[in-house]
Amino acid sequence: MDKWEEHFKGVLNLENETQAFPAINTTPDGNIIQVTPEEVRATVNQSKVKRAPGPDGIHTEHLKETQEMLLPFWTNLFNVCLRSGTIPEKWRRSSVNILYKGKGQTNDPNSYRCIALENNILKIFMKILTKKLQDSECPEGVVHEDSFKDIYAKFFPHGNSSLYAHYVFKAFDVNSNGAISFRDLLVTLSTLLRGSIYEKLRWTFKLYDINGDGCITRSELGEIVVAIHELMGRRAHQVEDDRKAREQVDRVFKKLDLNQDGVITIEEFIESCLKDEVITKSLQVLDSGTGL
Repeated sequence: MDKWEEHFKGVLNLENETQAFPAINTTPDGNIIQVTPEEVRATVNQSKVKRAPGPDGIHTEHLKETQEMLLPFWTNLFNVCLRSGTIPEKWRRSSVNILYKGKGQTNDPNSYRCIALENNILKIFMKILTKKLQDSECPEGVVHEDSFKDIYAKFFPHGNSSLYAHYVFKAFDVNSNGAISFRDLLVTLSTLLRGSIYEKLRWTFKLYDINGDGCITRSELGEIVVAIHELMGRRAHQVEDDRKAREQVDRVFKKLDLNQDGVITIEEFIESCLKDEVITKSLQVLDSGTGL
């Protein structure tokens, strides 16, 4: 039983302490963002039926049959969520089903996968927001590096985000073709926001492994640290700042390179990070927007 408990602690999301996201009121060009009844109706009508509901027990069929009566209510609720930067507490919950993969020993927890069933009304809201995001930031269905850097610059206006955004873009660019499809963008963001600690650590390792050879060198770690310092507004090529950056790189690299062979493997990276309480907690609440 202990084996099962330990396994699912790693693959299931832990309680997220973050209570709200930044309130969204306008687009970059100043237009007011709001959900319209037409958007809600279209999204409800396009939703698939005969799917298991989330914890609230509301099926898609219920939403379709009652939409004319409840359409104004849902529209107003979605807009309140946008203006306030929060969602109803019950929407944060999901029902988790554990399914056998169809192969492997039935007494081995690795032979099972988890499916989280979310409330359907939350799915409607997220589909509407996703379409708005795609229409405004990704109208062609792909994001190129220059556009990606522009988006990053909006979140870090007081620093130079270009270098760090370059490395993040490379980690997002799963096909290494200089473009991120909107789908790949959402999949990666979903992993970072809602994936297990192991999934987040694997992605972070990919970010630090700049040349993609399966290990992190001291030089690669140093490049990411410099990019993070610039992102946070610290000046490059300043003697004192450069000294502190080198000391940070030496300290972190020594901690992660468990066998002291001069490179950090993904196994060493995950093991070291899981032993660090600060890193583990930051991953649980996604307080890692600027890297580890």
